Amino acid sequence: MGVSLISAGVIQLLLCRLLSFVGHVIYAGSEGAVPIDKSFVLEYLVVEELPPETLIGSVPRDYQLNRKYSPATLKELRYRFLSRPGVGDRALFAVDENSGVLRTADRIDREVICPGLTECFVAFDVAVHPMTYFQIIKIRVEIVDVNDNAPVFPQPTVNLELSEASEIGATLPLPNAVDFDAGKNSACEYHLSPAEDHFLLQVTPAADASGTRSGGCAARLRLVLAEGLDRETVDRFRFSVVAVDLGQPVRHSGSLLVELVVLDANDHAPTFDRSSYAASVAEETPPGHPLLQVTAVDEDSGLNGEVRYAFVGRTLAEHGDIFRLDTNTGVVSTRRSLDFEVRSFFRLFIAANDLGDIYGGARLTSHTLVEITVTDINDNAPQICLRPQRRGSATNHSQPTGSRQTSVVVSESSAAKECQNASSVTVVAEMVDSNSSFVAHATVTDADSGENGQFDCRLSGPSASKFTLRRLYATEFVIVTTAGLVDAAEPRSDGGGPDSPGRRAIGDFALVCRDHGDPEMTSLINVGVEAFELNLHTPTFVSDLYHASIAENNDVGVSLTRVEATDADRHGNRIRYRLADDSRTAQLFTIDTWTGVITAAVSFDREVTSTVEATVVANDSGFPSFKTGFVYCGARGEVSYRSRSS
Repeated sequence: MGVSLISAGVIQLLLCRLLSFVGHVIYAGSEGAVPIDKSFVLEYLVVEELPPETLIGSVPRDYQLNRKYSPATLKELRYRFLSRPGVGDRALFAVDENSGVLRTADRIDREVICPGLTECFVAFDVAVHPMTYFQIIKIRVEIVDVNDNAPVFPQPTVNLELSEASEIGATLPLPNAVDFDAGKNSACEYHLSPAEDHFLLQVTPAADASGTRSGGCAARLRLVLAEGLDRETVDRFRFSVVAVDLGQPVRHSGSLLVELVVLDANDHAPTFDRSSYAASVAEETPPGHPLLQVTAVDEDSGLNGEVRYAFVGRTLAEHGDIFRLDTNTGVVSTRRSLDFEVRSFFRLFIAANDLGDIYGGARLTSHTLVEITVTDINDNAPQICLRPQRRGSATNHSQPTGSRQTSVVVSESSAAKECQNASSVTVVAEMVDSNSSFVAHATVTDADSGENGQFDCRLSGPSASKFTLRRLYATEFVIVTTAGLVDAAEPRSDGGGPDSPGRRAIGDFALVCRDHGDPEMTSLINVGVEAFELNLHTPTFVSDLYHASIAENNDVGVSLTRVEATDADRHGNRIRYRLADDSRTAQLFTIDTWTGVITAAVSFDREVTSTVEATVVANDSGFPSFKTGFVYCGARGEVSYRSRSS
């Protein structure tokens, strides 16, 4: 069996790799989305239980970015998740920032990601940077089930009692096994081991709450008496009910140990009026709310006919803190409020026991299934995540030298976070093309489902007409300015100064998102937009070569020469001058930061030093700051400058 399991795993891995190289793309337009361009979803197929770092596919190749961009542009692209695909603290996938290669980040367990579901998909978004090539690639990964779970019974042992007076054909209920795999891998068959002459196993396919026949291991199991019992001959039976996994590759079977005691008297087990029960409850319902009542009837009289109800061991351990079962009435109620966004479906196994053992008789038990569905209410407002371009990113330097560009920055109070979800944030617009300027990218989500999770967003405020909100996908938006707005913006009265370009106010608006629930819930974030000119030019010295001379035994502080540099940027970034760090000359000269006048810091002695060299650096005050360095040479005070890049 071990060899076949490995072989099947290898085949599944090869299939996954083949599908990843095929990397098909399908159109994913929806009625609710208002995309700028055609939107596509990149789909992959991944078999669960593959090891970490298994190759899934190449996002740029599979999305055919190599047909859209040149090789040089492809090398500039960077790939990042907009939201990390994972379960709890575990990441499921990883994307290489430089190459865009998508791999598994951990062992993938389908039963943890999609418990009880026939199909399992994980959807997430990958953003392409820098902002010049910004786009969002929608990805959906289907997790394919492998037969990695064996059938398991809700309890390891069941104790049964049967009167020796029972007629042939009498039945005793048994709990069925559960296989947490999906589809055909969840199927199983039952038999007794070892074979027992006195009993047969009756297996009746069970129906779910809607009346549809369930698949998998779901069945109504009955132990049927095939031969008459004689307690004086045999008073106890011990055997197992085995659930054989029918999936491929075959896993180990699950077993339930049956211990049956033959007694007189109590010969009727409680019988539920239904094989399964179903109820629904709205989330946030107060604790103590009754959900439903299970009812079992025992045809025996007296204590043998009295029924008590209890959760079976596994249900009590997993859900006993959430639900309460009245042992006398069978009423199931909540112990605490439920949250649809945390869990929306529960399966409870309930046992009905009679009191036939009070006077030394046999206590009989039957089981039923209760399915609880949690319905959604509109208890979550839309969540707005605003992502302005960071100041100083590679995007800000992608324009050719000599052209003007307006760059995005985040205010100092908010620059520490990539995702801005405070009530107010200030950003600076970035010129995308001649028609508009990029302000921010917004991701909006609503944790509710159905209509409660649907929402619309708009821009509001006196300056809202200066901006446009574009919907890329159902949850993704881009905010841009109207044509020419950045160039027409006026400088702020309090911005800039003699040393740096002034920042210019464009306007303020509020991004408002309202869901379709009842009652409606609204979220907003106030955005202030400013602009500044990006520093594109390096300071240039007026002369390529400077000379100066001085007689020895000079006075300290005597002027030697003055250097001068200019800057071609529009706002005339003011230039600062300084001597480069050099231990040989740092103590010999001083330079005025603003005028560029170089003076002697010591009295020179030609017999000791006849030629001196120093480096002068000119820094502008723009963003990002640029500098130019020059070499200062002296021969008995004779000074020269030679251009040198720093």
